[in-house]
Amino acid sequence: PDKLEDAAILRLEEQLTRPALKRTLGKKALWYNGALLKEASNEAVSVIQSYLNKMFPCNGIHLRYKDAMSAVRRVKKKEQRERMLYLLRKASDTATLDSAAQKVKDHYTDVNSKKRKKIYAKFDKQGINPITLPNNSHIEKIPPLNTLFRK
Repeated sequence: PDKLEDAAILRLEEQLTRPALKRTLGKKALWYNGALLKEASNEAVSVIQSYLNKMFPCNGIHLRYKDAMSAVRRVKKKEQRERMLYLLRKASDTATLDSAAQKVKDHYTDVNSKKRKKIYAKFDKQGINPITLPNNSHIEKIPPLNTLFRK
């Protein structure tokens, strides 16, 4: 429709190799195209959900940057708060959460994958996501993508 002409659209596409299809759908689904399509459509949500969980390790709401910063400033433990604020800044400055996490690891040399997961868990506990919206966004908050796909 015309009203959606200038709207931004998020398109999710997944591609599985034959071994992955066998693993995910079972061997019987590969017997003929009809069975393949039926099983693939039945499993689509769970497969997309698993990829989204890998891409977005935090389940909190995406807020505007300034609102996320305010929420993190309320974290009581100083060390956690500083690391969370640093991750927020770097996630805002860089293209991906992975590169922001790498910058946190470079800056705080003691942050390994276990500590990074703790930082993500703290974001989840606060109900926010380190991937933020621009301050001038007309949208105040967006739920995480992985909560939008449910069976």
